Amino acid sequence: MKKGLFFLTFILLFLYVSCDVQISSVTRNIDLSSQLARHTITINLQNSGSAASSFDLSLEASAAQRLSYITATLDGTLTNISAGAARNSPRGEGHVVYTINFPRPLQGSAALVANLVFTHSLEPYPATVSQDENQFLRYTDSVYLYSSYKIPTQTTTIKLASSKVESHTDVPPVRVRGSSVTYGPYTDIPTFTSKPFTLHFLSNKALLTVTKLVREIEISHWGNVAVEETYNLEHSGAKLTGHFSRYDYQRNQQGAQTVVRSIHQILPLYAQDLYYRDDIGNISTSHITANNRSLILELIPRFPLFGGWKTEFYMGYNARLNTALGYEYNSGKYVLNITVLPQYEEELVYDDVEVRVIVPEGASGLELRAPFAVDAQNIDKRLTYLDTSGRPVLVFNKRNMVSDHVQYFQVAYSFTSTSVFHEPILLIASYFAFFLIIIVGVRLSLRIESN
Repeated sequence: MKKGLFFLTFILLFLYVSCDVQISSVTRNIDLSSQLARHTITINLQNSGSAASSFDLSLEASAAQRLSYITATLDGTLTNISAGAARNSPRGEGHVVYTINFPRPLQGSAALVANLVFTHSLEPYPATVSQDENQFLRYTDSVYLYSSYKIPTQTTTIKLASSKVESHTDVPPVRVRGSSVTYGPYTDIPTFTSKPFTLHFLSNKALLTVTKLVREIEISHWGNVAVEETYNLEHSGAKLTGHFSRYDYQRNQQGAQTVVRSIHQILPLYAQDLYYRDDIGNISTSHITANNRSLILELIPRFPLFGGWKTEFYMGYNARLNTALGYEYNSGKYVLNITVLPQYEEELVYDDVEVRVIVPEGASGLELRAPFAVDAQNIDKRLTYLDTSGRPVLVFNKRNMVSDHVQYFQVAYSFTSTSVFHEPILLIASYFAFFLIIIVGVRLSLRIESN
């Protein structure tokens, strides 16, 4: 029986790991200076056998749920990463495997650098603070890289938001220097090994979460692109306990440690006709500054945002058509080129994003060209003034996004040059019919006369 179990374990390990590719060392750097957990993992690989084409990067199931963004390079060359596949380790532990496909077959040694961004990894502890108290965060992870490969040596270094560390898990050797905590080096780490650690430290960084963002881009072939963004914004940090004192806040604004007074969106220089509103009406507390490359729009909410507080608003702008729309001669299609997310100076987490691209009536063959996989995509219709069949709307959704997703995407569509005259012709025909009815009406006599 024991021999059978040993043989089964051996077979499962063989399926997970290629015998040729081995890890010689691992260095993990975790940046917790913002509300995100940014992991930079340097894996030194050694291939002693035939050329290898891929490497499996494993994440525990709980970590994979919080993963927002992942990239990897092999000796500085960007690699292709296959979508995560759920698997079980030989011990029955669930995890997710991301296959990193090498740009060229690996022979000899190489350095693989993986960059991963995790959201909602920092927990306010305590969960509530008063108006003038500091915020402390708690972070839990493993000192070892969870891997299907044996690791001869590994070091993990964590960069914190401050040098005030309330407590840390002692997994020798461990070293605390200022705002940096180093675990390791550890040697001869078996496959699928995890050893948790917890850090508790001071961080007054605001944990800003956009629980819902709807971004609409409407194209008019009469020369305009209109962008409108609707936000549900929440401060996910330590919740404010007790009542809010406006007097204390005005008297000592520096005492409110984690409050959000404003956020700053970076807009293109060609943006014009900017507006910032909510359900009440126009919000006048906004400012615009410009530099050589962009416009900086400061959005000040109607009230300061403390932990647990929420606000809703929408903003938008117009731009000239030629700044975002081009023509692709080989396919005969118009191509919209714009970013998936808006860009902010602050670090925001987007729980749910919906992008809607509204093209003119009569357009067809809508095609999405996204820089990354999206969660859902469909074609909708929107009826507005002077429409007969409605304007096609390409809609796509994606969850758990961060600033790394501020990348350009394209929407290609076919649109004949005569279709742009559909609305003017409809308007002219409507006016012509209206005046024709009037002309006929004034000349038509409905009186009954005797002979």
